[in-house]
Amino acid sequence: GKASPKAKPRLRNLLKRRQEKRGERLDAARKVTQALSPHDRDVLQRVFSLNAHTKEDVLHGIEVQRAVLEAGLVGNDAPERRLVAWASKPPAAWQEEGVSFEEFAGKIVPACRQALVQARQEKMQKALASAPREWTGRIQRSRLFEAARLVLPIDFPETGEEVEEMSPPSAVLFEIVKHFSEGDGFSVSAFAVDLQKLSEEWYRTLAEQRREIQQEMDLDEETFIMVGMELQHLDAIFYRVSDGKGYLDREEAEKLFEELGVVPHSLMQKRKTLGFLNEQHRYDFSSFVKLVDRIRWLILSQEDQQLYSSFLRMATETSKSVHAATRRAMRRI
Repeated sequence: GKASPKAKPRLRNLLKRRQEKRGERLDAARKVTQALSPHDRDVLQRVFSLNAHTKEDVLHGIEVQRAVLEAGLVGNDAPERRLVAWASKPPAAWQEEGVSFEEFAGKIVPACRQALVQARQEKMQKALASAPREWTGRIQRSRLFEAARLVLPIDFPETGEEVEEMSPPSAVLFEIVKHFSEGDGFSVSAFAVDLQKLSEEWYRTLAEQRREIQQEMDLDEETFIMVGMELQHLDAIFYRVSDGKGYLDREEAEKLFEELGVVPHSLMQKRKTLGFLNEQHRYDFSSFVKLVDRIRWLILSQEDQQLYSSFLRMATETSKSVHAATRRAMRRI
């Protein structure tokens, strides 16, 4: 119903305070954004623009989390991913209007970065707690490498013996570890910050590669989002199986399904998959990716239903045995 005459002034005051509070947050976020280097600002502006689909000048809902991930702020395990999801969630007052670039770059990105740095610092602190130190406070280089591996992406390249033979990311990691193993004293917080920069750069490079594949393969944004971080893997296998000709025939598509582990099990799944395959004679990369997704969801939905049926059957059997035991106990009283 309508607000009472007495409630209207209170409502206006509440809205006014909210606007003032957001204005203060926006001013603070703007100062952080202005302090960024031109390179960092350009990187975040590009990520922001690529993910602002609802409106050009703001991010809405899930667009915020997608932009955060594309900026390189990716959790390596479930607890870290939950931290990023929590830190990238805009305040409720921002939801309706959306998140501006200044709020994204000056508020949300730093919050996600700080959450990851803190979590990773704690991991390394525990790992290095028992590490022997010299009188200067130095820690052995091998122990620092072990600690770094705990917080870097699982597919981060290994370091070798010679810097000249290492990949650029490995060479950077080598120099970071060398610096902290040779300096007087050791700061796990400073170590965590440097490794965080390296992790973000690694994930941003992968994100740029995915965007290049998207452009080369002419993938629409919906398909690109659907594939996510699997894009490089799917692209490499597609290119190999298609012999670089740019499309797959039906036999090649079936072969690729087996390699990806997308194999129907039940008779119903096989019939539906056959129907999907008969819809086209050739598959370019985009249509192939969509077909993989359709078959994968078919298999998962069937398995979910089987799991649910098994759960109900077990629950029913357990319930019957509990009731029987209860009746037996009652008869003894």
